[in-house]
Amino acid sequence: MKRSRLLTLLIGLWLVPALCSAEWHTFTSADGSKKLEAVVQDYNIDSGVATLRLKDNRKITAPATAFSEADQEHLEEIGLAFKLGRSLWVEFEDEESVVSEKRNPTNGYQTMELKNGYRLEVRNNGTVPFDGLIAEYQVFYGAYENPFKDNEKTTQVHRGKIDLPVLQPREETVVKTDSVNLTSIKRLPLKECVGGS
Repeated sequence: MKRSRLLTLLIGLWLVPALCSAEWHTFTSADGSKKLEAVVQDYNIDSGVATLRLKDNRKITAPATAFSEADQEHLEEIGLAFKLGRSLWVEFEDEESVVSEKRNPTNGYQTMELKNGYRLEVRNNGTVPFDGLIAEYQVFYGAYENPFKDNEKTTQVHRGKIDLPVLQPREETVVKTDSVNLTSIKRLPLKECVGGS
């Protein structure tokens, strides 16, 4: 049975290399003698100072050089993600085009086949170029086995990625997600239905 898909619901966007700074990480001291588990709350690339939250919710600040080389690389990547998050501006705009439309006065429904996606305007509000960014996205939408009878819908996900061009400071670009094929089914006004008034 053909599955009818109704209206895009949400879009999720991740920018790589943006790491999840809310993950617990085991840090090792530079000499290898001590370990601690913490979440990175901030890392300033320019000063090289990290703010960490420990399991007991205490916060500590420490220079990256206090940790192993692997931990320093981890902090650099997270610092880049923080810097990116503070400097990158993204605006989403829904883009929808009608592929076909059918009105059926007998059953009282209008059926439209749509292509639905998103247009993203991306701007670098920082002071350094962004190079090698990949926008990974997920578009969520609802699907019904029988849209005329079922009230239950299942959530479907379309995944994709976009390689962003190099963005110089104060430069912006426009990129688009893939389009998702959707079906929209709506009731016709009573006056357009057979026997309507």
